[in-house]
Amino acid sequence: MHSPYSRWLRRSVWIVSFLVALGLSLIYAWLPADGGTGDLASFRPGGFDVQWLLEKRESGLQVGDTIVRGGGHTVDEWLSGAPRGPEWRSGGVVPYEIERGGRPQTLEIRLAPVPFGAILGHWGLQLLVALALVVVGAFVFVKRPQELAARLLMLFCITIALQIWGDAYNFQYATLPWRWPFWFQLAYEHLTFGLSLASICYFVLIFPITHPWIELYPRLVPLALYAFYPVAVAVAMLLSPGWSMAMIVGAGMGWVVAIIAIGFAIIIGLRSARVARDPVARAQVRWMLWCSGVGCTIMVPLYILPLMLTSRPLVPHPVSMLIIALVPIVLAVAILRFRLFDIEVLINRTIVYGTLTLLLAGLYLLVVQALTFVIERGWQGENDLLVSFIATLSIVLAFSPLHGRIQALVDRAFYRSK
Repeated sequence: MHSPYSRWLRRSVWIVSFLVALGLSLIYAWLPADGGTGDLASFRPGGFDVQWLLEKRESGLQVGDTIVRGGGHTVDEWLSGAPRGPEWRSGGVVPYEIERGGRPQTLEIRLAPVPFGAILGHWGLQLLVALALVVVGAFVFVKRPQELAARLLMLFCITIALQIWGDAYNFQYATLPWRWPFWFQLAYEHLTFGLSLASICYFVLIFPITHPWIELYPRLVPLALYAFYPVAVAVAMLLSPGWSMAMIVGAGMGWVVAIIAIGFAIIIGLRSARVARDPVARAQVRWMLWCSGVGCTIMVPLYILPLMLTSRPLVPHPVSMLIIALVPIVLAVAILRFRLFDIEVLINRTIVYGTLTLLLAGLYLLVVQALTFVIERGWQGENDLLVSFIATLSIVLAFSPLHGRIQALVDRAFYRSK
């Protein structure tokens, strides 16, 4: 049995999370904005890169613009305490010095809060993912309220959902003159990311088999896990020469810690697979390792490494959110033991449909390129509708035979004995 204090603490997590998300929305519903936004990768010594437009405005910012100065000050000057003028209020007009296509320009931008409808229109898919995560975490917790694994999964779902909610607003240049909304967003970003990483590492240490470290140091290990990210990021930022570099270095350190945490979780999972003897525990570990394999195969080479090295991931941010949403769903299956031993079927389908998707995507691109070349040479013009129709028809006709061939090859290669 858990004490009333423990129950109160768990309820407080939900209440505080709701209030934080509500507070973030209220801040941006009031805050004058320029319509553009970016993430931590937008900060660089030369300015702030606009990565998305929450709201397109007449003669306003465009995706790809670099804001060199706003209201006469750079990012570092604003964060160092430059005085804010009255033009930074709603309805005010602020001169923005930008670079667009390598050429300097000056824009006169009228500030106004971004409507919530624009947020939903731009980030609707991600917000649905956030809602689904909250539902998964709550469902597992209701089913297994006494299990530490269920509580950690709930915390992971909440922090990831909060991070997605924060990504909908992200970092906006117009917050810099006000300073406190910017620092709130920065703390929000790093806190939710760090808590999610620590929660998943703690999860694999206690589920499905408790690691000896937890038995020896039941308080020290969780404390170290939850302190590692904020300490590493804070030290990296404090040692940086200037505010812009602090943002860049802090974001880079965050991704380094994330890679370490992912590697740690996989290693602990492999160790659990090696020592597990109970068939249910072994099936639970296989589910977790399958999820890790699918996620790392896509996220590390296509999102994390390109983002760290070039600030431009190869897959869109919403795609990364959908992949992340796979983690709590799989962990929920493992905790609740729902059709637990179907993991072999799932692995089979993953290989088959993953290979099929790659082949069909390649075929589609090949047909489009070939038809475009033929039409441009034969008819001396373009016909995108015809090209799209023929390419799509080719995919439809190729789906069934390709699926049958790939399924047969996978069965022979991996499941011959069955």
